[in-house]
Amino acid sequence: MAECPQDAITLDALSDDAIMAQIEAALAEEPEKKVIMFTCAYCSYWAADNAGIFKMQYPPYARIIRLQCSSRLSWKHVKRAFELGAAGVFVTGCRLGDCHYITANYNTVRRFENWKKRLKNIGVREERFQLRLFGAPDVVDLVEAMKEAERVVKSVTKEEIEMTKQRIKQLR
Repeated sequence: MAECPQDAITLDALSDDAIMAQIEAALAEEPEKKVIMFTCAYCSYWAADNAGIFKMQYPPYARIIRLQCSSRLSWKHVKRAFELGAAGVFVTGCRLGDCHYITANYNTVRRFENWKKRLKNIGVREERFQLRLFGAPDVVDLVEAMKEAERVVKSVTKEEIEMTKQRIKQLR
């Protein structure tokens, strides 16, 4: 499962339109107080589910968008979240070597590093765009990511968000 530049591989529930609709819904109100957290369906989403089962407390700033695999994430999804004013974007997935799609999350890491450079070049602080890899039992890591989302929301300024929204429009 990965991004297809020619859109040859599409599934209705996992289409770009469906993912974009989730991003837009999550950021419809007060986007500057939210971090979009993309999760893979297996490891990081299940860690979030397990946090609920174990009744673990965490701040409410992250909005989870479930993907089949972290490598399904596309630059256009990241870009759209920042265009809409998200305080941050976190990409989460399986630990390296544990991906249900064998090596797909290695592609996630490679593409994340590329996107991070693009964002840094337009002045987006690294804290606002993060990659976290953990397994379903790693609930503490998920909770820590949620706490980090809170720190991001509380540290980003409205001016910084507006600057990001303007500058990211210049990127393809």
